[in-house]
Amino acid sequence: MFPNDEKPEEVAAETLDGYGQGGCFRHGQLYVARTAAEAGFTVELMELAAHEYVRQQPKMGLVVALRLTGRAQQDTLAA
Repeated sequence: MFPNDEKPEEVAAETLDGYGQGGCFRHGQLYVARTAAEAGFTVELMELAAHEYVRQQPKMGLVVALRLTGRAQQDTLAA
């Protein structure tokens, strides 16, 4: 996913430096953490890395690893 550094608490659909003219989703790190927590996950890893290369230049993206928390995991296993 592409980062939303300008508005870390939001997700937006917009072009990204002329790339993705149809719109790219950009996720703020605080938005990702909040949404994960609301769904019963903890953030194990969140860092920037090259998402892809355009004209030999990296487009940075967020790499996120989530872990299902104890109570949510118990509910999932019980279902």
